[in-house]
Amino acid sequence: IDHVDPVVVVDAYHPRALVYSNWKGAGPAEPLRDDTSTGIVLNAIKHGDAGLDIPYVTNHHFDIDGFLGVWSFLHQESALKWEGVFREAALIGDFREYNPQRPFADEALKLSCWITSVEKKLFYAPFGEQKEVEACVEKYAYFMKALPGFLENPEKYRHRWIGEYLRVKEAWRKLHAQEQSLQVFEDIRLLVVRAPEPIHYYALFGESRTADMVLSMYPGQRYELEYKYTTWVDTTRQAAFARVPLLM
Repeated sequence: IDHVDPVVVVDAYHPRALVYSNWKGAGPAEPLRDDTSTGIVLNAIKHGDAGLDIPYVTNHHFDIDGFLGVWSFLHQESALKWEGVFREAALIGDFREYNPQRPFADEALKLSCWITSVEKKLFYAPFGEQKEVEACVEKYAYFMKALPGFLENPEKYRHRWIGEYLRVKEAWRKLHAQEQSLQVFEDIRLLVVRAPEPIHYYALFGESRTADMVLSMYPGQRYELEYKYTTWVDTTRQAAFARVPLLM
């Protein structure tokens, strides 16, 4: 190949491209650095980064953070209009951190639930396809066209997001209705959640911002320990401890 057109890589990595990504070793320096790839793109827009003039953008998978980052790169002025919602939705998508006390949380939850429900209904479940690089193209084609309409009138798409949205809200209510349901061990960055039953992961991880592991404890001596995606990427937070293999 004698010539390759310049391209920006969002939420992934390529050693010969400009990268806007939170992947380990790929993240940019200040002032563009952020917890999510969408946040990095939005920071680049706000700071007028030179990479924004590159004509092409790509990603090799579809998820909420990657999609919103790509869309923001292609629609920079509009992305700043929805900046607060996009930043929250990216946190929900990558780290499952839904917290109704945060600004834009409700709008971001609706957006996240709409994307995931449409993925399952019209295409395939997130990362449910082995050939993600090829299969994700149809998702991008659909959501690139559909997103502006959703942003202007989410209620028009209510039938798509309302089911999962209400499950998350109810899970949050149940979790916070009982005393001592949450305990954070900051020295090891562990959140312990005591819940009456397994609940939606957006609510389960909702207050895990200072943690990289979540231990769920349910009646009947049932337990589940999960590493968060924060242990796979570079963030602006305290560096995560090295992951311990959980499979023996």
